[in-house]
Amino acid sequence: MTETIFYVFAATTIGTIAVELRHRLNSTSETLKNRLRVRSWWVMILICLITFYSGPFAVQFFTTSLITWGTYEILSAESISKKLPWLIPTSLVAFYLQDLIVLKVLSLPIVAGLSLLFFFSSRITYMNKTARIPLLVLYLVSSLSTLSGFNLISLMGPIGFTDLLILFFLIVGLNDVFQYVSGKTFGKKKLAPIISPAKTIEGALGGMLLTSISVFSFALINQFENLFSFALLGAFISLAGIAGDLHFSFFKRLWGLKNSGSGIPGHGGILDRVDSLALASPVFVILVTLHGEYIELANWIF
Repeated sequence: MTETIFYVFAATTIGTIAVELRHRLNSTSETLKNRLRVRSWWVMILICLITFYSGPFAVQFFTTSLITWGTYEILSAESISKKLPWLIPTSLVAFYLQDLIVLKVLSLPIVAGLSLLFFFSSRITYMNKTARIPLLVLYLVSSLSTLSGFNLISLMGPIGFTDLLILFFLIVGLNDVFQYVSGKTFGKKKLAPIISPAKTIEGALGGMLLTSISVFSFALINQFENLFSFALLGAFISLAGIAGDLHFSFFKRLWGLKNSGSGIPGHGGILDRVDSLALASPVFVILVTLHGEYIELANWIF
């Protein structure tokens, strides 16, 4: 457990130092934005750790807040002026549905099905907003609610609820950083030029490779068996994060927005931050539940 937190703070500290040095050597609008991003990361990390250590109920409230905030940004992007008739029922449903096991079971098929609809149906562009909004809200509820579902996993095995959440957020965070660095360093070929012009194939592959190597290295250092399965865990989470990112990029492009909001300095809105989590969360729940080295994973976390 201590090692996991150490990795989180060490990685953030190294990133902070690197960004500060780069800004002092060559101050630009990009380096200034990166400073804001890093500072926001510190705040978000502290909020997440406090929430995770407060137990499942706090995480349930935290997840409901994310879903409500995301719904608000969707309504704003769709130019809906009266938001309370949407926000109040969404918050109540999101809070109480998280206790239903059936939602955890159906979350991945629901999210996958909606993702396929969004990606491959050109009619979504012309869909009436009153039909599009419920689909997007359902996507948020069914995907992000699986964060509280980590408690179900902890009841089936030796890994604690808090430890699973920290591990998951660490993997997703590393993947985002690795994609950004790989894309800036080697990126040439566009991954999805219409949906997200800034993303490159090299960035996506670099993110997947480095995330897999990181998870593999942790397993190797701790002398786990079946190291290949740990590498696959990192690769699948990375792939899910990329797909989730592109999913919301599609709608931001449809709305004519670069960011979903401006509530998080240097990052944009909440949808700009939970886009990777949304699809990676149900994938992680399924993979960890089925993971053959569950006990060894617990030994590493502790």
